[in-house]
Amino acid sequence: SDPPRVPPAEDDGGERDEKNNYVDAVFTLRADSLAKGLTLRLIYSPQKHTLQDNLGRNTLKLWTRVAPAATIQPDNMLQTSRLVAKGGNLQLLGDYDTKKGKHNIHLLGGYTQETYNTTQNTAASYDISQQEINNSNFSNAPEYTQLLQASGTLSSVFGKLNYNYDNRYLVEANLIGARLSQYSTSFAGKEQWQGFPSFSAGWRLNNETWFNHALPFFNEFKLRWSWGRLGNVNSWNSIPNDERLQTFTFNNDRRFLPFVYKNPVIQAQGWENISTNNYGWDATLFRGRLTLAADYFTKRNSDMQIPVLTASKDGAWPIAFHEGEMKTWGWEMNIGWRNDRGPFTWYINANLFNSQNKVLRNDDVLPQAGWNQGIAGYPYSSLFGYQVEGYFQSKSEVDAHAYQSAQAGPGDLRYKDINGDFRIDNADLVYLGSTDPQVSYGIDAGFSWNGFDFSVFFQGVANRKVMPDPRYNMPFTGAWQQPWDINQDYWTPGNPNAMFPRLYLNDQHNTLPSSQWVMNGSYIRLKNLQVGYSLPASVLKKMWISSLRIYFSGQDLWENTRMKIKYYDPEQAGGYNGNVYPFFRSYTMGLGVSF
Repeated sequence: SDPPRVPPAEDDGGERDEKNNYVDAVFTLRADSLAKGLTLRLIYSPQKHTLQDNLGRNTLKLWTRVAPAATIQPDNMLQTSRLVAKGGNLQLLGDYDTKKGKHNIHLLGGYTQETYNTTQNTAASYDISQQEINNSNFSNAPEYTQLLQASGTLSSVFGKLNYNYDNRYLVEANLIGARLSQYSTSFAGKEQWQGFPSFSAGWRLNNETWFNHALPFFNEFKLRWSWGRLGNVNSWNSIPNDERLQTFTFNNDRRFLPFVYKNPVIQAQGWENISTNNYGWDATLFRGRLTLAADYFTKRNSDMQIPVLTASKDGAWPIAFHEGEMKTWGWEMNIGWRNDRGPFTWYINANLFNSQNKVLRNDDVLPQAGWNQGIAGYPYSSLFGYQVEGYFQSKSEVDAHAYQSAQAGPGDLRYKDINGDFRIDNADLVYLGSTDPQVSYGIDAGFSWNGFDFSVFFQGVANRKVMPDPRYNMPFTGAWQQPWDINQDYWTPGNPNAMFPRLYLNDQHNTLPSSQWVMNGSYIRLKNLQVGYSLPASVLKKMWISSLRIYFSGQDLWENTRMKIKYYDPEQAGGYNGNVYPFFRSYTMGLGVSF
């Protein structure tokens, strides 16, 4: 039969009319002379956002050469939505500075309050007339209606004390008392009080006389420490909804409301309590030419809100959250050198960052094959799958091995039977690595000389694993999945150690998450390169031009990776993705002129 053709140009698929209106203002009142060193401020900022969103969709026919064969967007639909969001931000602040001899004290205190109140009315009807779509108006009462409301307040009372003795000993103390209230038609309301203290101290040894005599080449030498507990709030001041909840829910699942847009998405509520401990060192040497910095940190999230993972057939969004606990620890080093004297000036800076994390608690959550978040005892973003022991080379090997699937045959991946029950299932999953890089680094450098300037920036990560969805690696898993050149290296009796398993239509056996598809996600990339030339002032003054620069700039010009399948970009291949967006290199030639 003839294949369906696209709709003719005159067909009307519908229209969407979206109008936004924003009103913002800021009012400030300040008093400076009530007492010596005292400053008072009152700041108030109201906001209002109004959104009218009308969506009309017409049914489109797909034609063969002679007649319609199928339809797109069946059942004409009109959906209207009006959202009104009102909010305000109030700050009452008091600053006080005093100095006595070598003692310097700064006090800051105040009260802040953020409020919001949002209402969203949505209506929709199907099988409606073209006139209703054109006018964005229902002739009869809408078939479906939805009212979403959300309101909340985040208010805080806080105080901060800074003490500085002779620019040598530095101390800071903070205390925040906060109240969070959340109410919504989409989830149960919640009210929570929390206290968030933090402290820090520093010692500038370069201002000690004995240190200056012993090590005079240090211009700056500072030891510092800090500890604090802060609260992280997830999406507390909005109605959380997203069109993708409908788009990514398969088989027209009617568990969710029948709106194309404006479907409520459940969000985490309340505070995550994050405690951080940090030790640091800063130094400057040789009249500012050499700079050094080092940090060691630990962080603990004791009320972490971890989304419950759902099967892909249920849709793309979590429907509930666990409360867990996670620890993060690591270190960072920075070093830089700058020479800005003479006609030739140059600089180079490098940083190295090492970070690890481990989920300490997330009750009753078991790993699934693929990308997991929040499995207790492992890094937050972890890969689980089957351990591959090579390929089946014969039918007798298949028969002697643990049952994998009815499809299993010579040339297929052989998964290890971890628990020895002679059956491959979720009990045989193993940890395959974390998608979070343990090591990140960057290098930027440049120079200028006689009008020429040059700069580069390299960025990279190491000790990271990625596993792009294995269904993308094998051809013929769907009608759209065509082979790459490298897929020619597939298993045959004459090629028993091939890169890919045997090929066949709708392969669901070899595309399971496994060690076969885990790749080294380390890379280094030239993120930016720029070369320029500025004409000298002696030439420009004859042309009534104050400056003129010609330059070339490039983004993502080069990289070195360890990916087994080079078609994937390791920078984008986080989690279970790998080919979400095309990768681009950018080249720019430019001219900058000032008169």
